[in-house]
Amino acid sequence: MTFVFPAEQRVLTPAEYAALGYVQIGNPPKSVADAPLPATIDFPAYRAETKEEALIDIGTGIVKIGYALATGGLGPATQTTLGYTISLLT
Repeated sequence: MTFVFPAEQRVLTPAEYAALGYVQIGNPPKSVADAPLPATIDFPAYRAETKEEALIDIGTGIVKIGYALATGGLGPATQTTLGYTISLLT
């Protein structure tokens, strides 16, 4: 079976494009995902008063995770990591 290249081309009509599922540029569908974020969202952030306080918090976290990993394995270490991180953010 041989393939025959068409001798001429044509442009699809807007209705044919819509039937194929294409969206015309300039007319995107409106959805909930396109809505802007509300201005009242507060994202948690860790801020230490000094570099020393930040280093103490990091050191404490490393010691807690190391102790949990050495005594209980990966599960307790993960729980300790999540708990300590959340306690710093709140």
